[in-house]
Amino acid sequence: MSSDWTEHSNDLGDYCPWSGQPAATEGDDARCPAGCAASALDEPTEPGSTPTGPGQRPAEPDPSQAAKLAVLLDALGGIPVSDAERRSLNHLAGDEAATVENLAALIRRARGGAR
Repeated sequence: MSSDWTEHSNDLGDYCPWSGQPAATEGDDARCPAGCAASALDEPTEPGSTPTGPGQRPAEPDPSQAAKLAVLLDALGGIPVSDAERRSLNHLAGDEAATVENLAALIRRARGGAR
C-alpha cells in the first residue's frame, strides 16, 4: 500500500498539481515534490488504485501547466491580478493547450490587441 499527497494549495495559494498523487516518500515531515508547506500524506491506498473522488486529479500532474498559465498572464498584458484571479487562471491553465490558446486569443482581442 502507498500513500497519496493530501489535497492542498502551494505556497502561493494555488491548487498544487501533486494533490491526490501517489507519494514516493514516507514520514511525518514529508513534503510534496513541489515543497508545499501545506502538503501532507493521506491514509495509505491500495496499490493500483486510481483517484475517483471529487476534486481528485488524474495520476500524472501536468508539467506544462505553468507554461500555460504564463500564456494567459501574457495575454493580459501586465494587468495586475488578485490572488483569487490568479487561482482561477491557474485552474484554467490545467485545460488542454488549445483551450488555453483560445482563451488567450479572446483576452487579447477584448483588450484590442492582435491575435
